[in-house]
Amino acid sequence: MNVPDAIAHLVPSLFDSDEKPLYAQAATTAPDGAPNVRTVHVRYLQSADALCFACHVESPKWRELQSNSRIAACWFHPKRQIQLRWHANATLITDRDHPAVQTSWEQTHEWIQKEYGDGSFFGVVVLAITSWDFYEIDLTDPSKSRRRVWILDGKNWREESRQTLK
Repeated sequence: MNVPDAIAHLVPSLFDSDEKPLYAQAATTAPDGAPNVRTVHVRYLQSADALCFACHVESPKWRELQSNSRIAACWFHPKRQIQLRWHANATLITDRDHPAVQTSWEQTHEWIQKEYGDGSFFGVVVLAITSWDFYEIDLTDPSKSRRRVWILDGKNWREESRQTLK
């Protein structure tokens, strides 16, 4: 997975634990152009070498990503005071023989699998990250807070300086 060196210690390791799943807020674009935000269980799937999440193929989220593959997400760790945001282009996969679909299905809890019936409504959203925004917050001394942003430029990450609140 292509990740800036400065956050490679966090990504993908934040996303590969079944014991401590990472739930992020993800925004798609509704048909009327409004943002549509919901919580998704983001996983790092080695078989896709990407961040992914499962999705019902008849859900508004799936339909919105079919119309506009761009997605934004945000995750916050309250104890460590870290915010991680990213933008990505989504690839939607339904082929049951695809390794990402197989792995994601195997990692999905049984009670959730039942919601998908025989699995024919099960899809996987594979994220090709185009930007990372990493914000470390120091509540005791806000002047020590730090924000770093990386934009994918071809195959390389270009860091942009940003103020913490802009």
